[in-house]
This record gives sequence, C-alpha cells and structure tokens, in this order.
Amino acid sequence: MEKVLLRIVDSKPYKLDDLLNNPLLSEKDEADSLKYLRTENKKERAVANILRNKYIGKCTISSRGKPLAKGKHFNISHSKGIVCLAISNKDVGVDLEVIRPVDIDFKEFISSKDEKNFIHDDETFFMIWTNKESLLKCMGLGMKSSMDKVPSLPFNNIKFFDKQYFYSKSIKYKDSVITITRVSAEPFEIEILEETI
Repeated sequence: MEKVLLRIVDSKPYKLDDLLNNPLLSEKDEADSLKYLRTENKKERAVANILRNKYIGKCTISSRGKPLAKGKHFNISHSKGIVCLAISNKDVGVDLEVIRPVDIDFKEFISSKDEKNFIHDDETFFMIWTNKESLLKCMGLGMKSSMDKVPSLPFNNIKFFDKQYFYSKSIKYKDSVITITRVSAEPFEIEILEETI
C-alpha cells in the first residue's frame, strides 16, 4: 500500500526570532511569515516555510494558486500552533484543525443535508470540514467552491467530485483532526513523523 508522509511540528515552543533566523528561511519567506498580525500565525507560517524549504525545495504557484514542486506532490496546513506537511507521489491536499467549539450557523452554512444529520459534536464537524478542505486543496481550489456542495462522506473512503476520484483518510492527532486527500481511488497509509526545527 502506498504511503503519504506527514511531517508535524508544534510551533508553540519556539521563539519567533529564532524561527526567522533559521538558515532555511529566505528573506522572501521571512517577509511572508511577518505579514500575519498574530505572533502565533507568524510562527506557524515560518515553520511551514522551513519545512517546505527543507523537504520540498523550490516551488512555483499554479494558476489556481497551489504550490508545485518538480517531481513532488505536497501540501501544508496549520492550526493553533501545529504545522503539518503532507508529501505524496500523487496530488495531495491536507487540512488540520484543532477541535474547538463551532457556531451552529457555521455548521449549517458548510454542510449538506446528510452531513447536518451526521454532525453530533465538534469533532465530527471538523471531520467533515477537513475532508472538504483537503479535497479542495488537493485540486488546487482552496476555498473557492460552495462548501455545502463539496463531499465529505464517507470518511476514509473514495469520493467522486468534479469528474475525478479521490481517496481521503482522516486521523485524530492529539486534540486535532487531520485529513489527507489524494487524486486516486486507492487507499493509502499515513506515516507520521513528529519533528523539531
């Protein structure tokens, strides 16, 4: 069975200055990290850029806004200090969300009728959310689609969307949900590597 490599870093213990002085960050990466208002988000972006530079290298941006690297398929996500980099041999999208309370109106806005019936707590909401977002990121679309039209069910299974087959797999990681989606109808394993910078 094919594997997707998932590198995870907790950015919370690091000082922003130490991250910005990392030799793997270019001046452009530093500026990119500093464009955020909150220190937490600056640190997440710096760690994401360090991981990308360390394991992926030079990237270009597709017409849809998806980062691309020659011969490598990857995607990055971060939430509440946790940063992850998914690397695959096929187009891949990843979304990570820390489980937290969500307003009922937001749940209604992004969910189809079947999904609304499936949501019974904040964790299942984030299972649905990360399935949707990782699928869109895999396609290079980001949040440009009507979220209630993007399929999330069934979890850990094949989905057909926009004339393509995708396979999504969700895991619980500490107090978070992480979903990885690949362009393929074939299942895959996730190999998790927790790292330090």
